[in-house]
Amino acid sequence: MSAEAGNELSPAGFWRAAHEVERPLGEGEHGWYPYDLRSEVVDAARRLADPPAAYRELLAAERDPYWREILLFLAAFSADPRADDLLIAALGDAQLRPRALYLLGVAGTKGWPHRERDAGRILRAIAPYVDDSTPYEDVVHGTTVEVGDLARAAFVRVAGPDRFPSLRMLPWSQADFIGLAIPQLPPAVRGALSAEIHAYAGER
Repeated sequence: MSAEAGNELSPAGFWRAAHEVERPLGEGEHGWYPYDLRSEVVDAARRLADPPAAYRELLAAERDPYWREILLFLAAFSADPRADDLLIAALGDAQLRPRALYLLGVAGTKGWPHRERDAGRILRAIAPYVDDSTPYEDVVHGTTVEVGDLARAAFVRVAGPDRFPSLRMLPWSQADFIGLAIPQLPPAVRGALSAEIHAYAGER
């Protein structure tokens, strides 16, 4: 790790330390926890004076998609309420949008920290992307998923899966872990879920 290890790290010092960790973001061991962020990176991030501000600064300068996503994972792996501010802002960046959608959905679920959240604000931020058919290639798994599927899954998880009857069309394992696992939605489920999401959003 960095020579600054054990002391407070500057954003640049933290980023140098993170780059010394081999494959800091990899595959998780479970379908419901498909990503693994190395503890060395998380520990280094704890030495930042203001982690959310550091992540914003580094995101503005970093160009590598893999490393940019690591910054979003670090933000999401925080109990700081400002993490959602950063993730919502990331929705405006087409490169970061798919990962930001996923991470907005998993907060507070198994393996992820709980933090104070404005669920209504988060749902309003996710809703515009529910019908986005843009393909996204996962930087960890190499699989392709529609941005809209990530938005649907995140919306359902934040709003509460019990509110969406069309989940019954999925195998129980996919329905139970909607918003946690990488979504695999058949066309019929996509259409039904989108209709239910739009109806729910319109009632709020």
